[in-house]
Amino acid sequence: MWRCLAVLMAVAPFASAASGSFEPVELLAFQQTKDASFSLIAKASIAVTATRPAESYFSLCKQLRVFGSFDEKFWKDQSVVTRVGHLQALAALERAKRAGNSFQIGWLGRGLQVVNKSQPCVMKSRGLVLWKEPGVEAVLSVYHAL
Repeated sequence: MWRCLAVLMAVAPFASAASGSFEPVELLAFQQTKDASFSLIAKASIAVTATRPAESYFSLCKQLRVFGSFDEKFWKDQSVVTRVGHLQALAALERAKRAGNSFQIGWLGRGLQVVNKSQPCVMKSRGLVLWKEPGVEAVLSVYHAL
């Protein structure tokens, strides 16, 4: 029993760091380049309020500007964020933008990094993951190691 408890204690910090969330947005702008870089502007589809969960990037921002690319060096030793997965996520964003549909955007762990504290709604991503579950397709950003 003590061994099991020790294993759980060792794994718990990683499990919480890898948690994530997503929410519906309207894609106001989306651009992708040949090298898998991208930029987008997303507007929250539900009202931004003071009671919104603290983990939401939209708790302070009506719109998010996100830019980034697949950081090959940073993700080389893991299997969650891959170049293929990043490209699949970009394709899903392109389809959503073309169709004019709302879309689910989110993050894994601390999935976005504020670039400049004077512009807290402009953020950077190091990679994207396409998340699928029954009835939901979401693009999740990842910035820090999981």
